[in-house]
Amino acid sequence: MTEAELESIAQQLVARLRDDDPEAVNRWLCSQVSNPNDWYRLCFVLAAAVPDDQRWSELLAWWTGPPMEPVKTRPRAGEFIDEIAVERACYGEGVFLNAAERRAAVAKLMRRGMNQVQIGGLLGLSVRSVNRHAAALRKRSDSVAA
Repeated sequence: MTEAELESIAQQLVARLRDDDPEAVNRWLCSQVSNPNDWYRLCFVLAAAVPDDQRWSELLAWWTGPPMEPVKTRPRAGEFIDEIAVERACYGEGVFLNAAERRAAVAKLMRRGMNQVQIGGLLGLSVRSVNRHAAALRKRSDSVAA
């Protein structure tokens, strides 16, 4: 997504937050932004728009509803791995992966000879996250070998 598209979504989001219920806002936002990298970038667009001379309680004074519960975009399914999602992620598509799927994608890309910087760039992960997944894979293979 371009910065202009993210800016437009951010502007629409502000209006929708004040006018719609949280579930409707969530459904709309999920339909607009599907790539986890774009969610991350949208956070920066929104943060840049927040005035730093006001307290959060002042900024959210209009909110009178119950506390909002975090919305799970995908239920945790233990060690369930969607191989199609993993393969799509390995080809650079911005699909949502759970922790097990991210670990599988890291393993697959390591087997293809990619380094950790390349893997992080392709999957939208930090090098530190790739290192953590690689360490978990090594630990798992060590425990299976023993």
